[in-house]
Amino acid sequence: MRDFNGTGTYVRPSQRIDESMASLYNKISAPVLSSIALDFGGVRTELQYPQLLSDLFAGEQIALVGRYREGDDTTVSLSGTVRGVETEFVYPDLSFRDTAGGEEFIARLWAQRRISDLLSTIQINGESSELVESVVSLSVRYGIITPYTSFLIEEDDILSQQGRTRALEEAEANFGAMRDEVTGSGAVDRSAALDAMAQSAAPAPSPTLAAGGDMGGGFDAPGENESDGQFYNEPVVNPIQTIGGKTFLLIGDVWTDTTFTPDTMTTEKVEFLSDAYFDLLDAHPELGEFFAVGEKVIVVLDGTAYEVIVTLTE
Repeated sequence: MRDFNGTGTYVRPSQRIDESMASLYNKISAPVLSSIALDFGGVRTELQYPQLLSDLFAGEQIALVGRYREGDDTTVSLSGTVRGVETEFVYPDLSFRDTAGGEEFIARLWAQRRISDLLSTIQINGESSELVESVVSLSVRYGIITPYTSFLIEEDDILSQQGRTRALEEAEANFGAMRDEVTGSGAVDRSAALDAMAQSAAPAPSPTLAAGGDMGGGFDAPGENESDGQFYNEPVVNPIQTIGGKTFLLIGDVWTDTTFTPDTMTTEKVEFLSDAYFDLLDAHPELGEFFAVGEKVIVVLDGTAYEVIVTLTE
């Protein structure tokens, strides 16, 4: 389907097929632009999603994300057919900056769609070491959780080589099961989830983690605390935070930059709210937004790993 610029709709046993068909006919009865092509001029782009631009219908939009090299000012042209007439829309003097930047969610949205494409390829053709490594690396770097990348919050040393190896083994096992299950409700649910990842115009929200370690959202149900017998609502925590283009994982009680590699890097430690802490912020004000994620933080800046620690005193 994806090779021929098609889209699919899943009709569940509890749903009416005539309603899905009516929705399809209403959609295709109001085309806005068909046979769409996009030219970025002198800017070289790669890994665009969707890979093929589908026809545009009334009330719809196409969110295209990708990567580019050698940024520059360029003219972008959008061409297609409107009521049988070839039409071109030209957008001059668009700036593609030379350095990384832009809205934070764009990189995560691209990573989400990239992972969806890789998982779809695995589902169709089977896993390979390159595909599995790409899924694991993207999941860790951008904090993307799927039913097949839950290792991101289950492995407490996911940034180390040992943790990465276990994650790769777990992923291979999950992908093998995914490839083998090609029919039934599970296969439909999986395909629908991958399609939703590929079509979404925004990154999926990160899961929340209860203090006891259970996945959830909002607050835990009121219950009795075993240690003091008191009843209270236990707040949950989002174990993944994206700040300033960086992704942080809550590993133990330390917010850790996913670009930190404990096997090869050592940290420069600084006491939380100490004079050295504020001196460091004066020297590198950009660290402020990263340090704000919590009291204990590891963040990598210009190749140096800074670790904010808290020393308990009697």
